[in-house]
Amino acid sequence: MTRERWQLLGFLSAVTVFRLWYIQQGFLELAPDEAHYWEWSRRLDWSYYSKGPFVAYLIAASTALGGSTELFVRLPAVVLSAGTTLVVFRLLEDLFADGRLALAAAILLHTIPLFAVGSVLMTIDPPLVFFWTLMLWLVSRALLEGRKVCWYAAGVALGCGLLSKYAMAFLPLSLFLYLATSARHRKWLRQKEPYLMLLIGLACLIPVIVWNAQHGGVSLKHVMGQAEVQQGLQAPLSLTTLGEFFGSQALILSPLLFGWMLIAMALSLRVGVRERDDRWLLLFWGWAPTFAIFLLLSLRQKVQANWAAPAYVTALLAAVVYFAQRWWPACTAWPRRITAVAGGVALVVALGMTLALHDPTLFARWGLPPEADPTSRLKGWRTLGAAVGALAAQMPSPPFLLSDRYQISSELAFYTPGQPQSYSVNLGRRQNQYDVWDGLPALAGRDAVYVQLETPDLPPPLQMAFEACTQGVPVIIRDAGRELRRFYLFQCTRFSGVVPQPIQLRY
Repeated sequence: MTRERWQLLGFLSAVTVFRLWYIQQGFLELAPDEAHYWEWSRRLDWSYYSKGPFVAYLIAASTALGGSTELFVRLPAVVLSAGTTLVVFRLLEDLFADGRLALAAAILLHTIPLFAVGSVLMTIDPPLVFFWTLMLWLVSRALLEGRKVCWYAAGVALGCGLLSKYAMAFLPLSLFLYLATSARHRKWLRQKEPYLMLLIGLACLIPVIVWNAQHGGVSLKHVMGQAEVQQGLQAPLSLTTLGEFFGSQALILSPLLFGWMLIAMALSLRVGVRERDDRWLLLFWGWAPTFAIFLLLSLRQKVQANWAAPAYVTALLAAVVYFAQRWWPACTAWPRRITAVAGGVALVVALGMTLALHDPTLFARWGLPPEADPTSRLKGWRTLGAAVGALAAQMPSPPFLLSDRYQISSELAFYTPGQPQSYSVNLGRRQNQYDVWDGLPALAGRDAVYVQLETPDLPPPLQMAFEACTQGVPVIIRDAGRELRRFYLFQCTRFSGVVPQPIQLRY
């Protein structure tokens, strides 16, 4: 094994131990989506309302080993981040035969805020990015070595990625565009292997398709709702949401690195076309379709910062290789000094932003309001769970837990003592997995603790569903003197079993 590989293993061992220690300290509680996916893992199924089942399977396997704790909910994210790092190293090493550059890219990956967050929080993005990168590497091996078995392995990676997040479907588009523009590898479009790869990946979706057929196609309706398809092509274009998209990408990648990645992608296309270098074409097409799709979508609506995350795998590789092999050697004395300073600043800024995200009190010390604090959503849930548990213990019979938001219901299920089953009532929000489970009518006659955010006024439809409800008791979540949010807890008696229905279903 080469020296660079030993160095990478040493680095990964150290950073993995740190991440496990950091999670175990409990500095940041489960994010609402983490808690919701943990809820999925308690009720395993072929698919779920908004996503495929892979994230639930991973969490279920991990918590089966060590219990339903923050550490074991998040353990798969730590493991997957290490796996992604190894695959990134091999991909660059295979393409450019340079172990030192591969090591540099693998380490640089961990200074990027987006990847650092995905290495600790267990959402759908860690498995997506891992299988995305793995599929890229397997296809590159198939092309470089002509090994047909790698096409089939890539199909399995595609299937696992699709079961993690449907955005995995953008990668086959990237690869087919790459094959179509590569003079050397275009012949593969006349071979059966790429199409078998696609069929293997799609075959993995059969359980998801069957599940959706049994549940009214809710996943398709949700995806269309997320993309606001119902607005049609006449929806007005918005420069505001476009600007928000670029701003969010700069924040999650760090501004200077994001800018250099965009430049590197343009340079990759130029080198790939002018020099007919397939390696650069692969890096370009691994990024372009996904980035372009979300860029165009941002002209119509708000695009979440993490949606384009997997596209930046090849963008990072291109940025590293172009800088080291082409930009730096071509620089003369003064440009080289300027470049060195700019590169150093970019690394310091990226690393500083990443370290800042690990400090649970930094943003409070800076005096930022809660809405500007990216860690605020990961605080206060233990306090809420303890308050709900104490209130439930005072009631004559064990109540069920209820909220109008899946985020609150999921956090209650995890942090309330005993981790009881919780429910979510639809009072006009988007549908979610709790609506698919729909266990509320069977609770007729039971008492409940209802929890809602910010307002002390109980919604009339919910009030009518119970015999009586007490006045809301406030639970104020504070952090370093700041009020992060305020919940109200209601004791409700004798549920009628009649669930309030929204005027219009929203997916």
